[in-house]
Amino acid sequence: MVNKIQTIAKLINIGNSVGITISKDVRKVLNIRPGDYIQISIEKIEYKEQGEKESEM
Repeated sequence: MVNKIQTIAKLINIGNSVGITISKDVRKVLNIRPGDYIQISIEKIEYKEQGEKESEM
């Protein structure tokens, strides 16, 4: 049974809610349901999307 997964996601919205939306694939892998408690760590990283070029200095 998988109990931990690491993924990269793009921040879309910031609000006052403590809830979080998780993709169905992650939900299935971790076997979690709405109402389950999960631990989330957030770290800002440098990430280039496919096709994005480095800016020239």
